Amino acid sequence: MFFIDRSPEGKRFALARLLFPGIGSHVTPGVVAGLLIEVDRRVMFLAVLERALRDGALMGSRTDIPLLDHGEWSEQRNRNGGKQKITFTTRRGRQPTAPRSPVACGPNLASIATLTLMAKKSAPANHAEAPINQALTKEAKIDLYRQMTRIRKFEQASLLAYNSGKIGGFLHLYIGQESVVIGTQSLLGENDHTITAYRNHGHGLAAGMGMNELMAEMFGKATGCSRGKGGSMHFFAPDKNYWGGHGIVAGQTPLGLGLAYGLKYRGLKGAALCFLGDGAVNQGAFHESLNLAALWDLPVIYIIENNGYSMGTSQQRSSAFGECLAQRAEGYGMAWERFDGTDLYEVRARTQIAIERARSESKPTLLEIATYRWEGHSVADAMKTVYRTKEEVERYQNERDPIIVWKNNLITEGVFTEAEAKQIDKAAQKEADAAVEFADESPFPEPETIFEDVYAEVDNKTAAGETGRHFFND
Repeated sequence: MFFIDRSPEGKRFALARLLFPGIGSHVTPGVVAGLLIEVDRRVMFLAVLERALRDGALMGSRTDIPLLDHGEWSEQRNRNGGKQKITFTTRRGRQPTAPRSPVACGPNLASIATLTLMAKKSAPANHAEAPINQALTKEAKIDLYRQMTRIRKFEQASLLAYNSGKIGGFLHLYIGQESVVIGTQSLLGENDHTITAYRNHGHGLAAGMGMNELMAEMFGKATGCSRGKGGSMHFFAPDKNYWGGHGIVAGQTPLGLGLAYGLKYRGLKGAALCFLGDGAVNQGAFHESLNLAALWDLPVIYIIENNGYSMGTSQQRSSAFGECLAQRAEGYGMAWERFDGTDLYEVRARTQIAIERARSESKPTLLEIATYRWEGHSVADAMKTVYRTKEEVERYQNERDPIIVWKNNLITEGVFTEAEAKQIDKAAQKEADAAVEFADESPFPEPETIFEDVYAEVDNKTAAGETGRHFFND
């Protein structure tokens, strides 16, 4: 007999525990949520199975028994191999006749049926064993550590420069979240693109931008990546398929959709990764983007970097589905998954599934990656010790620092030693210090360049640029 836990968490994982006892973490929340459909306190098994087969979670055959009241499970499991054979036998069943509600259900017609399924092998509980991670060389693993460390040192140097009065405006630091961007962007190829919001320093570095051009941009210098006119929130590198940071909350989400549309229109096998914070999920533009992504089957992957706080407001106080934002994708028939972002192995293994879906099927995915920012929403966040406790911050710093977690993994695996890790740290610190010096010594933009970098037609001296004019209100 089915026993349905009616809590939100229970509904997401009850069926997973029935199908895959002991390995619930192997089954993505997107698949699980789609499996469990409650109708009049029963389970509509046809919809369950068809959704599972469509999402690629299961392989096998079914009998046309859509609505089941009771049944018995038997299973044959291979814990190491990852395959299970699950047989469900109904004792009381119903088949639909003419629809009388949004979900068809009718009189009692069927009495017994048997269904046998084979669970597809998915990312193993030990995510280091995932094929995408098994392919990592020793040098590649060390480089992932180096990249995260470079982001950390760059951000720390930025904070010192800001407090010294050398950087003006906003400064949104990425300290504590480094594994998210490095884990996801380490999977990208030549036809993959990225775009993000205003907490974009780590994304720029992960895309291959240099510390000098980024630090100079924050200093407002002409040698900056946006010639000193964009500042901290607006790093861009189109030559690296990085389409920048954007200051309007969720403003990048329709642009990420456009990148995916461009890939599909041009017939390219790629993915557009669009990063956003948990505070952006309530914006209308984001939901409009999800709708079009699902409607047109666009290869976009929306990545919610959920650090728990929308500025100074906790997720529980600001958002419905307070424990799982990605579940909103169900409203658009979109695949989704939620997982922890501390371990690079897990980030890579879980994200790779979405990337393969985008490249091979041109299908969108909504990922929610749990992470934590050590600093305030911005450096100007005077309330950062009010809306969260000092103990909470220290717990994440001491127990869930993604750089320390990765370093310990590599030391355990014998990839490098503590001494070698310190050498990498020193090199990253030296690079960050040099970037501050470079920015300090760089010139400010010339006043006459105020008219440049506004209209492409003017900069490129096209016919439209030659005949048009700038004008300002008096």
